[in-house]
Amino acid sequence: MKYLLSILIICLLLPSYALEYGSYKIVQRKGKKGIINDKGQEVIPMLYDDIGWSKPAMRVFVGNCTGYLQDGKWGLLHKNNSIILPPRYNKLIPINDEFVLATQAHPSSKKEIFGVINTQGGVTTPFKYHYIDATKEFLIAHLQNNFSHKAGIIDFKNNVLLPLTYANIINLSHGLVGVQDNSQKYALWAMESGFLTKFLFDSIGSFENSYAHVWENGTQGIINRAGKVKIDSSWKQVRIGENSQFEIKQFTDWQVITANNKTLFDLAFDDFMPIGKNLYKGKKAKLNFIIRLGENIRLSGPFDEISTFIDSTAWIVKNNKYELINTKGQVITKEPYDSIWSSDSYHFCMKRFGRDQAWSIYNSFGKKISKWYYQDVQKESEGLIPVKRKGHWGFIVSDGYEQIPCTYKSVMPFKDGTSLVGYLGSYGLIDTNNQWVLQPKQDYLEQLNASTFLFKNGNKHGLKNRNGQVLFESSWNKLAIENGAVVIFGYNNKRGLVNDLGNQLTTPKYDSVIRLGNSIYLVQLDGQNGLIKANGKTAHTLDSLLTLVMPEQEQYLGIKKDGKYGFVDTNGNLRVANRYEDIQPYAEQRAAIKIMGKWGFIDKYEEIIIQPRYGWVSSFSRGLARFRKGNKFGLLDKEGNELFSTRADSLEQLPTDRYKFIVDGMEGLIDKQGKQLIYPKYDQIKDLDNGYVIIKRNNKLGLISLEGIHTIPLAFDILEYDSINNVYLAGKHSNWEETAWME
Repeated sequence: MKYLLSILIICLLLPSYALEYGSYKIVQRKGKKGIINDKGQEVIPMLYDDIGWSKPAMRVFVGNCTGYLQDGKWGLLHKNNSIILPPRYNKLIPINDEFVLATQAHPSSKKEIFGVINTQGGVTTPFKYHYIDATKEFLIAHLQNNFSHKAGIIDFKNNVLLPLTYANIINLSHGLVGVQDNSQKYALWAMESGFLTKFLFDSIGSFENSYAHVWENGTQGIINRAGKVKIDSSWKQVRIGENSQFEIKQFTDWQVITANNKTLFDLAFDDFMPIGKNLYKGKKAKLNFIIRLGENIRLSGPFDEISTFIDSTAWIVKNNKYELINTKGQVITKEPYDSIWSSDSYHFCMKRFGRDQAWSIYNSFGKKISKWYYQDVQKESEGLIPVKRKGHWGFIVSDGYEQIPCTYKSVMPFKDGTSLVGYLGSYGLIDTNNQWVLQPKQDYLEQLNASTFLFKNGNKHGLKNRNGQVLFESSWNKLAIENGAVVIFGYNNKRGLVNDLGNQLTTPKYDSVIRLGNSIYLVQLDGQNGLIKANGKTAHTLDSLLTLVMPEQEQYLGIKKDGKYGFVDTNGNLRVANRYEDIQPYAEQRAAIKIMGKWGFIDKYEEIIIQPRYGWVSSFSRGLARFRKGNKFGLLDKEGNELFSTRADSLEQLPTDRYKFIVDGMEGLIDKQGKQLIYPKYDQIKDLDNGYVIIKRNNKLGLISLEGIHTIPLAFDILEYDSINNVYLAGKHSNWEETAWME
């Protein structure tokens, strides 16, 4: 019994947690932590919320001290358990045997600020820095306010090694940093010898085997620790291999070529695309350039982003600022903007002033048309641009004149010559001359069609026409546009119908109402469906066996009743008896029907035009329908003639009136008469609708005419048609190559 009691006492005294640091362990019991040595002797008693450092470190003791946490703050503790510093810091992170990085809250702003203390508890670097990146040799210090960010280098006693006047500084290796100036370019700086390069680089990578990658205008190169260029910055990628061997990869080789394979220009970019007449965007890494092709190739940039040109202008982004440029790449805005978006005819440019926005408007030729800074803008409609000034909306025209002054609380884009506007707490309708079409006497207004509007005024809901005439009015029942229909709501949210002329067709008694066409509605109640005509008469009584299977097409609607399919007209009259296993919508006066598992076609008089003998058919389109017999596909004309033999495994109609077909996994092309244009021997084809087809085989792309003549050989990794300039953009990817470094 005494033996068991002794074991129990020992177990209670043993720590429940242990984390090893060399010859020391951090241990924990009852939520408190301490330190024991490798002999199990207590060095620091288990009295603290945490022990060690706020960020994991290789050692628990730095010099003769360690950190400890009490009540959410960190202090310094001697190895003999005497307190060096009381808990006052948010973080403590050891730098070396002598110094510790510390953070605390700023006295006024409460933001975290950085400083350095020594292991005796003395402050060696004052707590005034926004951030400190500590290395074993020095400190990279950052200062920041609302308007600027500056970086420099100091030693552990706050002596300045490099003034805090630079945009950024990044640690690259022992004693080496990249320093960025206000032009956003980097130079290499060494603690022992100062600047080793000029400010040449967009970025510098960390050193690996004594070498680092550098980037200039989207291209990559290599420098050594002395800042000497080993591989010039002209490559897409450079790999550092063993024994100081390097491999280079060039950018994709792009050729601008004609349909008959004449090369007009040759360029090297990651990506290349048209953005205007003889204007292209070329991309290298994350940088974008404007390329103007003419007698000579001219380059503008780099930019972070470039838009497509509208007439003679586009917008660019650089350093998070937006500007407008012309086709020569020249900036035409007098000031940078925080955002730009474009419509078909205008550029909308925004500057921020604190929380406020100020919008300017330029036309597509680069002329500023707005006379004021506007609080908000919208896309133009019917020649008028909605603008907001002094909290109210109006409209300007193409020369910036406020044709409709900013006097409205809200506006909608013009439609059919009118705009819904909010004015003095009510809603009305104005025309393009700012004349009232509907006086602002409605609490709510919504356009149903060009001549009819839903309104609400107090408890009254109804319909009005453009002349202000009330077509329908209800004192209590809410009106809404739902599923294309004007619905009047009643008790228990039941729905009735009001037509566009203001005639109430039904009382509110249905669960839902759906407009199917100009003259018929589907109504539903307790799981049953019915049809109602535009005059309010019942076209088909409520029936649980009636299901609408397709909307109106060529004035016929597909229905299902008693498990069979048929068609009704827009008056709800049964036109094609529900006798079929399945149907497809009418198209070009023909509807596909299924009988005994086979598909054929009927006309609107239910005459069988094409006998049901196919496993599948499509609807008619441009005079032709596709069919399947067995596992093969073909084409039918409207008289049932088979125009293309059933040898295709797949047949797809293209927007060009032609058809792509597949045989044994290879693609070919036929015309709408079923004539084969391109034999099925390509992995992929793309009909460009310009007399040519892009073809792909064995992962290479080329061009062939509809007459089957190869005009651009199957030699490119990328081939795209530039419809703006009527040329082709052909790209070849590069492979890795070994290279020697520069001496």
